[in-house]
Amino acid sequence: MVGAVEGILGELAAQGRRFDLAVVDPPRPGIHKKALAGLCALASLRIMYVSCNAHALAGDLRAFGQAGRPVDMFPQTPHCEGVVELCKQVAG
Repeated sequence: MVGAVEGILGELAAQGRRFDLAVVDPPRPGIHKKALAGLCALASLRIMYVSCNAHALAGDLRAFGQAGRPVDMFPQTPHCEGVVELCKQVAG
């Protein structure tokens, strides 16, 4: 598929496609609102979210109903990279 991720994710969900794992590494402002909605519609069991902007990460995590804490992977520099694994709980 070719196109903007905010459109493609919705198309995949509408087709009934499902993925065990989704990996996202959005730009500094965070995930586009339509891409976030499409990602939620895919209902992946796990999402690995990589972020170079802790504030955008925190906002996007709130949209998933989750909380996280960034990890300083570049100590003694002004950079903070966050990596968060979100796991969907399956009723059983």
